[in-house]
Amino acid sequence: MKLINIVTIVILSLTILSVQTQVSLQAAVGVSVGQWAKYSISAQWLSENPNATTPAFWKTLMDTRWETVTVRQISGTNITILIARTFENETQAIDNYWGDIAANRGDDEFELRIVSARLEDGDTVRQTSMTINYTTFKEYAGQNREVNYGGQTIRAEGVTNYEFYWDKETGILCASIVTDTYSQEGYLTQALLQRKIEETNLWQPQPSSPQPWLTWVAPIAVIAATIIVLTSIELSRRKKPRRRRTSIRK
Repeated sequence: MKLINIVTIVILSLTILSVQTQVSLQAAVGVSVGQWAKYSISAQWLSENPNATTPAFWKTLMDTRWETVTVRQISGTNITILIARTFENETQAIDNYWGDIAANRGDDEFELRIVSARLEDGDTVRQTSMTINYTTFKEYAGQNREVNYGGQTIRAEGVTNYEFYWDKETGILCASIVTDTYSQEGYLTQALLQRKIEETNLWQPQPSSPQPWLTWVAPIAVIAATIIVLTSIELSRRKKPRRRRTSIRK
C-alpha cells in the first residue's frame, strides 16, 4: 500500500529542504545560548477511508500539548537545540538536534525552527528553494514583532502547503502551518500541523496600554459624576421641610 512519508511531512523536510540553491547566504545568528521558546501544537489527521487508522507518529503529535525549544550550543552558524515535548498525560520526551542556519545541513528534526536573523524580502532560507515572501508585523508571545513570512506549495503525491513566520530580529520560528492533502486508494486524506510561539525569554511581553478613548472619557466621567453628586445635595437641601414656629400665649 502506497503511503505518504508521514515523518517527512511532520518534520517539514520535503522538497523545500532537499532542493539546494546556488545562492550564497551570509547567515546572522540572532539567538544566544539559554534562550528558549514555548509553542502550542495543533495536529490533525483525517481520512475518508473507513478502514484507515491514525499513524502512530501523527497520534503522538496530536497528543502533544507543548514543545519547548532551548538553544544549547552555538558554533559559527551551527546551532544545537534541546526540544522538550510535553504530552497530554504530563509525560515528556527530550532530545537534542543541530542545524546549520546558513545551509541545508543538520538533523531533520531541527527543521526550520531557527533561521538567519535579519532576512529581507527575496532572501533564501537555509539555501533551500524557499525565500522570504514579505515582512510584516504580528503579535507573538505578548509583543508586536516584525516577522518574515515564507510560504511554498509542493505538488508531488499530493499537495503540501507550507507557511512560516520567523521573528526578523532573532530568526526564531514564531508560527508555522503545514497542510497536506493526498489521495490513497481513491480515498482523500488530509493532515494539518500548526505551531505557535506562546512564551519566550527572547523578548518581554508589552504591558497592555489603556485604550486611547479612555484618556478623554475618564476625566469627563469624573466631572459628570461630581456634578451629579453636587446637584443631588442641592436638591435635597431645597426639599427639606422648614420647622414651623409656634407661639405660647401666657
